[in-house]
Amino acid sequence: MSYNVSDIFFYSWKALDPKQHAEVVGAVEQYRSSEGVKRGYWRIMILKALRRNKKLASKITPEQAVDIVDDLVFLNQPWYHFPVLEIGQYKSPTDHMSRLSFDHFIYADNEFTCAIAFPHEHKKYAARLAATIYAIPGEQFDKELVADSSGRNTCDRKRLAACTGCFHFQSHSSVHRQSL
Repeated sequence: MSYNVSDIFFYSWKALDPKQHAEVVGAVEQYRSSEGVKRGYWRIMILKALRRNKKLASKITPEQAVDIVDDLVFLNQPWYHFPVLEIGQYKSPTDHMSRLSFDHFIYADNEFTCAIAFPHEHKKYAARLAATIYAIPGEQFDKELVADSSGRNTCDRKRLAACTGCFHFQSHSSVHRQSL
């Protein structure tokens, strides 16, 4: 019996759940920054994170694994969707953040940029980003609800706790510049 790669591994950003998404992004970043034998290890970790069928994946030879990683072109492409997450009435953003107004998009972009620029304050900006983009569909965005003047987040704590874990921040320039 023959199988397609798509039967064994996830092959797009959209197919991944939030945890898998973070694992794959982290493994790809580690792969790109490693040298020698460590690069092989991170290739294996990428495939491990992308397994759809563990039983079939265990039958792959090292040569096939190398070919499969090289064929996963989506790893070299930017992703424009957010992990599907619903917490009560709050929904994840649409692809390309298309339901956001321009001001809302710029505000979200600023929070994202701060999360990358200030890694020591990652949790603060991840929470603010989650509060900005995970919202009730059709609800008018109000940046005053993201944080009060003292910097304390005033949004639903459950929403923030669930959403914050979805984000894995890294430099976009390194993602777009390098390939596997």
